Amino acid sequence: MVSPMPPQLSKNDSQVLARVFSPDSAVQVPTVIINPNLPADRDIPPPLHAQLRKQELVAIHLVESFERSPSTYPSKDGVYQRAIALLNQLISDHPNYASARNNRAQLIRWRYGDRHAICQTPTRFEFSVAAATGTALTDLHTAIALASPLRPTDAVSPFQGKMLGQAYTQLAALYHAASKDLHEDFSAMPGSEPDAEWSKSFEQYVGWSSEIFEKEGSKCFYLGGLYGNEVGKAMARHTNPYAKLCGSIVKEAMRKEKCTFSHASYAAFRPSYPPSLYNTVLLYHRGPKTLCIDLGCGHGVVARALAPEFSSVVGTDPSKGMIEQAHSSTPKDQYPNVAFCCASAEHMPFLKDESVDLVVAGQAAHWFDYAALFPEIRRIMRKGGTLAFWGYKDHIFVDYPRATEILNHYAYSPGKDLLGEYWSQPGRSIVQNKLRAIQPPSTDWEDIRRIEYEPDSKGPASGEGTMFLTRKLKLGECKEYIRTWSAFHGWQEAHPGMKRRSAGGIGDVIDQMFDDIANVVQDFKDEEKEVEIEWGSGLLMARRK
Repeated sequence: MVSPMPPQLSKNDSQVLARVFSPDSAVQVPTVIINPNLPADRDIPPPLHAQLRKQELVAIHLVESFERSPSTYPSKDGVYQRAIALLNQLISDHPNYASARNNRAQLIRWRYGDRHAICQTPTRFEFSVAAATGTALTDLHTAIALASPLRPTDAVSPFQGKMLGQAYTQLAALYHAASKDLHEDFSAMPGSEPDAEWSKSFEQYVGWSSEIFEKEGSKCFYLGGLYGNEVGKAMARHTNPYAKLCGSIVKEAMRKEKCTFSHASYAAFRPSYPPSLYNTVLLYHRGPKTLCIDLGCGHGVVARALAPEFSSVVGTDPSKGMIEQAHSSTPKDQYPNVAFCCASAEHMPFLKDESVDLVVAGQAAHWFDYAALFPEIRRIMRKGGTLAFWGYKDHIFVDYPRATEILNHYAYSPGKDLLGEYWSQPGRSIVQNKLRAIQPPSTDWEDIRRIEYEPDSKGPASGEGTMFLTRKLKLGECKEYIRTWSAFHGWQEAHPGMKRRSAGGIGDVIDQMFDDIANVVQDFKDEEKEVEIEWGSGLLMARRK
């Protein structure tokens, strides 16, 4: 049961709630175009790109291994020298490989930091820092130029888009630090050394004031956020003159970005909700689109997606940390009609009776206390309003039935060394059964519809029902996705000594799982092998009587 918590609203959120009954029109938001069908790097042929990425990851994993177990290495500087040498050679051989330049810049920032990097004082000038920073600045500008769309209407690949978000955010972080350095000491200035090649990287900054660095940093944070970088989004809020109160969120976001080297590692590829899912809900919905409530909103992905469709959207979550994350990921200048508050789904006294048009919950409905929830939704929902809850179960390898069998064995079979005993219940069973346990009372709800999909290992789209969630992932990425499961985190707590091989350990349960698969499925021996996966899903919709 989710414990009720008093709603915690920011000033901006209160203003949105105040506008609920006199809403503003939707605001057009600048967007970038991502095309998943494009090759990862337009300048590098796909076969070569896979090879370069594999070489790049050697340097990345070296740094990650140090971050996890620093005591096993003689020094941070030694790790830096080994990793930088690998990236230097890679860039020397392939100067148009933008990702390596982006990662080399990150590695330099990891080693030297951002403060006193662009601007140093004459009395404490360090040539090694200036030379490294000059390389980082050149790398970031070059990476952005290589990966940016050739025309404003052109699309970029997901790989390029993610890299652009990182590069812009890194450049902004250096500018932001330079602004602080100049503000604290007017004698600080961009690095310079006659005849030094790296000195050219600083020429454009000669004469820049603290205010100029702050302004340009704000622009770059904004661009990083547009390409999906969460730190960029958070810092764009911070550098906005109307959002200075978000400093604590910004500091935490920057701390995480600097200490994890996360952009360089395999991402946790959780599925995203496609337009077809939202369109299904909107086609079902009837009547006004004044107010939408997103229950268990997490970091706000559903609220942001529905913002253009409703006059006001309010996301609620019982986790204060999640609400902070939602705020940092949802810039007010882009989403002025979206608000978030810390509250349970079962208790929302800040909402008036029969004031809500749509209540949604994405991958959260299995946590609710329905004895308390349905009466509360009945109170706040107008007659004819829509309830739409959806969730997804585990993925399968659609072309590899034997691999799917082994995955399911590890995921749900009993045994302390497997994952089955570490799921939270009954929530996991509710998701596995596609939310069928959730039964809107017939006294209050009508036109109840369920749209389900059960995937099959007979090839893409071979399952039964309407498919919403599918994606192609490399096997290495699949392993990292499974490591985002809550059951895996429970397994980790029970097996603290078993670390993944990529971190220098003997191997964890995910390594063992993929070893077993590779023993019977030859394709699974290569972590760069791309496979298609699908998620089973359930969508529940109902109309208020």
